[in-house]
Amino acid sequence: MAVKFIYVLLTALIVAVSPAAALAGPRACPHRQSILTLADRLLADLDARNPSVAQLYGRDAAYLKLYYGQMSGAEIDGMLDRLMNTWADGAKQFAYAYYMSTLGYAPGSVKMGSRLGVVKADMFDPTLIRELARAGRYDLVVNMMRGVQEWPDKRYLIPMALPFMDRPPEERKRLADLADSGGALALAGELYASLPDYEAWRGYLKRHFEEIGYRNLKASFVAFSAVNYGSPPLPDPKNRIADLLYREFVQKIAASSWLLPESALLYQFSAQFRFEPVYGKRAAQAIKDAYDRGDLRPESPIERGWLLTYRALAKAAEDPQIIVRQMQSVHMRSRHYLQGNTGDVLDTMLASEAIRPWLRGETAVFPSMPALASDKLKTNWPEWRKMAEVIKSGGSPDGLDKNLARRGMAADLFYAKGGETRLLAVIAAESNPVNRERLEADFMTRYDRLCDSSLYFPGDAFFLRDTTIYRFDAPAK
Repeated sequence: MAVKFIYVLLTALIVAVSPAAALAGPRACPHRQSILTLADRLLADLDARNPSVAQLYGRDAAYLKLYYGQMSGAEIDGMLDRLMNTWADGAKQFAYAYYMSTLGYAPGSVKMGSRLGVVKADMFDPTLIRELARAGRYDLVVNMMRGVQEWPDKRYLIPMALPFMDRPPEERKRLADLADSGGALALAGELYASLPDYEAWRGYLKRHFEEIGYRNLKASFVAFSAVNYGSPPLPDPKNRIADLLYREFVQKIAASSWLLPESALLYQFSAQFRFEPVYGKRAAQAIKDAYDRGDLRPESPIERGWLLTYRALAKAAEDPQIIVRQMQSVHMRSRHYLQGNTGDVLDTMLASEAIRPWLRGETAVFPSMPALASDKLKTNWPEWRKMAEVIKSGGSPDGLDKNLARRGMAADLFYAKGGETRLLAVIAAESNPVNRERLEADFMTRYDRLCDSSLYFPGDAFFLRDTTIYRFDAPAK
């Protein structure tokens, strides 16, 4: 998700800024070696000039190397130099943000050398903007965001304030005030909406309702106001009391979506069906209850939040098959899973969840068909069983080289079983480089989720698809 606009040229305005903390190391991670192996493989494919998944997720691989790799300074410089010399998306912005984080603004600018001149970036780079703010350069942040008042593609939420969502409210308020007075009105509005105290937000609306294009930005304002689950519904300057209940409902959908890991299935499903007021509301409450019990965390493995949402929606419907059928028409972009159809992804999650205990020897009998399985999964269930039996017995599934769906199925079953060595071998054997890179990007991130979730950023499920906000100051957990 990107918007093209003119960056203020990041000239080397030398200011005294104390060096930022270096990237924190992880706690002991049982999947560390698998993460590093998959990241190394993905980085090795960056030399290809044709568009590839490696170019899209090269920064993720580099970040995981920084986080889990215990690299020396020379090794880091070498990796970042190579990243910038390839076709990796956003590589120079990534490197600049890292150097700012570890060295400070002025030394980081010097470190980039001549490459700094091309970091005028023609795309919204949230990591770079976040690091500029952390380095105290709020002036540059406001200048960059001043001309952006609405997203060209209205189907997406505008994530301008997202890079600052892990900062304290008083810091967000300070940046909002600077953005407001400096003319970066969309950024100011999102930040004001996110604050626990709604008075600043109400005042902003009164001042700028006609200027900011409230209608076009309304969805984004709803989203950022929902970061505080108990906040009142988004104020409507036209005071249409009749739609108050609808605004309250959408607010709860958005608030629950902040709590979900990876893509926000509840929000996407609800938006697809015009925020149907029964299923979504009950599912939102179920998600919040699970969060309050500690059964769900945003940095949890993604299947936990997706399946919880799926089951909550099905329970809310009089006929669960309504939800099963509707999921076949919901499409969500995600780095995970080979299928693009949300219903097919949910089928894979259901199958893996059901078969996992049997694969691990925790149950003696192969499971029956999972509830909420689609007709596709019912048709494919014998194939899932046959492959699971081969894997449990220590054998090697056949036909993987001729069928990507079968290779994906085998990878998910090895992942469910805990067979990391064999999973890595299945991925390495994929002859199509794009498909292999998709699997590498998928599973290196899944294993990260099982350890520190270092790639997670608050609200990323709601706003981000193919972009990550990297926290070079992320504390070890």
